Amino acid sequence: MDYTLLIPKSLGKRPNELNRFYAERIIEYNIVTLNLLPGRMISEKDLASQLDISKTPVHEALIELSKKSLTNIIPQVGTKIALIDIKKVEAVCFLRYVAEIGMLERVIETITPQGIQQLHRLIHQQKEDAKNLDYLQFLEDDNALHALLFSEAGLEDVGSILESSMPIFNRVRMLIYRNLDLPRIIREHTTLVACLESRDLAGATEILTRHLSHDVVQDLNTLKEKFPDYFLFANNKVY
Repeated sequence: MDYTLLIPKSLGKRPNELNRFYAERIIEYNIVTLNLLPGRMISEKDLASQLDISKTPVHEALIELSKKSLTNIIPQVGTKIALIDIKKVEAVCFLRYVAEIGMLERVIETITPQGIQQLHRLIHQQKEDAKNLDYLQFLEDDNALHALLFSEAGLEDVGSILESSMPIFNRVRMLIYRNLDLPRIIREHTTLVACLESRDLAGATEILTRHLSHDVVQDLNTLKEKFPDYFLFANNKVY
């Protein structure tokens, strides 16, 4: 196989971590960061060799990743990195939109000065991430910013449930970061925090609606045209 797994030191095997969970973390990292591109065939034997573990936990990890729509296990053939399913991405974006717009009415009343300061710190960190072209850290800081909004609203569980569905969408976000407009995302986050700070619900709703809808409407259409081989359309076969 002509690929090499990226295994950053920060993602190294944890004490007492089961090999299956380790394999799942590392393979998912490589899928989300697009080191393993959509449609690529992968080998359990090769992955096990690179991870320095046996094939069984790799097989178990690939099954779990298939449940996240990140891999396709093809009987008698092997495993390939799943194409990005447009319908599932749109479903996740819809859930995200409904949850986050609904959360605004609460967080506009409950957000604390400490929460505002933390949001500003995350935006500053995103500026550094963009400057360093550290797309994965940008994604993590983006997730942290949205999770903080749910936490400040007292809706941590809603944020956690939403986050569990995000692996389907994270590859799209990574493509957006690498190919489209990081400064726009930072500007929208900055405007949103300013609206929260001034308790401007109408302004916050307007900018968050624009922020969330841009991903699924304009950005997704641009990416489909630029990388058609990465996406699963309604008339495509899964394999």
